[in-house]
Amino acid sequence: MKNTQKKSDPIREQVTLTIQQLLRSLPPATKISKTRARTIIARYTAILEGNFIPWMAAAYVATSSKTVKEIAFNNLRDEISQNHPGMLRKFAISANSVPTDKDYLAVHSGIEKVRWFVGELQGVEILIMLAFFENFIALFMPHLAEIAKKQGSKEFEYTDVHGVLDISHSDELFRAAQAEMQTHKGYKVTHASFKGVKLLSHLLASVFA
Repeated sequence: MKNTQKKSDPIREQVTLTIQQLLRSLPPATKISKTRARTIIARYTAILEGNFIPWMAAAYVATSSKTVKEIAFNNLRDEISQNHPGMLRKFAISANSVPTDKDYLAVHSGIEKVRWFVGELQGVEILIMLAFFENFIALFMPHLAEIAKKQGSKEFEYTDVHGVLDISHSDELFRAAQAEMQTHKGYKVTHASFKGVKLLSHLLASVFA
């Protein structure tokens, strides 16, 4: 009899667990003060606005699989052609949460750690980190929209688009990680495979601190 049991995916399982832990650390939007809402939006913007495209570009540079390069290229094309950084900036402006020097300094150390990790150009590990990031963003969007409303925002293009788009992007990046692993014969998923996930999850946790 043919075994139809679905094979486990240790990468997706670990990423999902990390995201669940991160989201559980968030207080309900109804219990967040306006001051804290502004801080969350501003720090999130400070992390994402100027870094996501370079990190995705690093995935393109660091990988050799044709499938992976196509996925990374398509993601970059969406980010650039649709001006996602500008979309995020417009969202932050409407929520009266444009990052200040203080916001940038609060996340600077964590951003630098992720940048140095990305600079190692370890393709599989970068893809796993980005799959985590895209998945987290998609699941975080409803919460982000709610706290933006608390700030009086009426601009929700960013949260509407990324709540849907990043689910498919995340699935593509999980597929990309598997494809890139196949180009490295004998690659095994270990604790080191999730170094970027760990660094980025700590950085995102600082948004809610």
